[in-house]
Amino acid sequence: MPATLQPAAPVAKPLPRAAVDPKPGSRRRQPQTRPPSDLDQGLLLKAQALALADDLEGANSLSERVLIYATAERRVLFAAAALHADRMPLLNGELEWIALASADVE
Repeated sequence: MPATLQPAAPVAKPLPRAAVDPKPGSRRRQPQTRPPSDLDQGLLLKAQALALADDLEGANSLSERVLIYATAERRVLFAAAALHADRMPLLNGELEWIALASADVE
């Protein structure tokens, strides 16, 4: 009769060294927090662009959208236009926030 394999019992893993409290008076350094990386900044920008696109879709009037444009950072506006182009309002075939800044808008 063939032997059946039984699943191994879970083995408790030791905590990483950084998670263990150092002894009082030890010279071991505490782990430092790392500075934000470019990847973190990119994810933050994408999240801000998505929130901006959501806000613009929820705005009911031009005055509400103008207030959103005035309070948003330029880089977030550009990111929203690039990532969510189908959700950005257009005016005369141009992105509304760019068209409103030009002198040609009537």
